[in-house]
Parts: sequence; C-alpha cells; structure tokens
Amino acid sequence: MRTMAVTMLVLAAQAVQARAPQRKVATELAKIAVATCGAQGFKVSALVVDSVGAPVARLSGEGAEGQEGNAVIKATTVTRYKIPSGEAAALAEKTPALATELAADPRMGWPGGLPLMVKGTQIGAIAVAGAPGGDKDEACARAAIDKVGAGLR
Repeated sequence: MRTMAVTMLVLAAQAVQARAPQRKVATELAKIAVATCGAQGFKVSALVVDSVGAPVARLSGEGAEGQEGNAVIKATTVTRYKIPSGEAAALAEKTPALATELAADPRMGWPGGLPLMVKGTQIGAIAVAGAPGGDKDEACARAAIDKVGAGLR
C-alpha cells in the first residue's frame, strides 16, 4: 500500500511539471496543420502533445485515418529529445540510446514533428503525418506554429 502511495505522489509531481499549450490553442494548431496540408491535397493527421508527450489535441483529415501512429512517434521524438523529429538521425550519431531507438523504429527520425516553445521553454510538440514526405508534414506543422504565433505565449 505504501509503494502505491509513493508511486501516486511521483506521478502527481510529474503531472505538475508537465507544461502544455492551452487546449484551444492546441486544437487550433491541429486544425491549421490539417487544413494547410489539405489545401495541397495531402491527407494528414496532426497531434499536439504536452511537454511529456500526453495528447492535448488530435485531428485527422478526411481519408487520413491510420496516420496517427506516425504522428505519435514523431511527437515522442520531439518531447523525449527536445529537437525536431527530422534532426534525430544527426543526434543519433552522438547519442547511443537514440541510435538504438532509431534502429528499432526508423520513423522516429522522420520529419514532421516540431517543438512548441514559449520563452525558450518547450511546452509540447506538434506532429503531422501523412503527406508524401516528412518535409511536407513539417511544412504544415511549421505553418500552424507561424499562424498561431503569439497564441502560444
């Protein structure tokens, strides 16, 4: 019983430490990313997570079902390593743990996941998946961040 109480205290402390964009802002980020890619004919899913990777908002465009898993992996890379997901391969050269993870699941290094920053602190990530190429996913995520801009503060 005591172990469970200590575990619950640790989990509560971790929850307090997690930072996140407001749900309204996170939803707007996902909508803009999906709409931006949709306007180019790409069927994508967008995921916004807090600083520890817990989902805050998710949205899949029409016909993009099945892409959420890739978005989750990209968002996990961003929150775990504090870098855009497309930079994981370069970091893996210096980080054995990441190299091992990339060897097990190369999707962790696919572009499309970007950190959400406020005053130099990462408050979460946005990840987009489903466009024909991670560079296009990343462009849609970047467009969402650029459009929301001050809303993240």
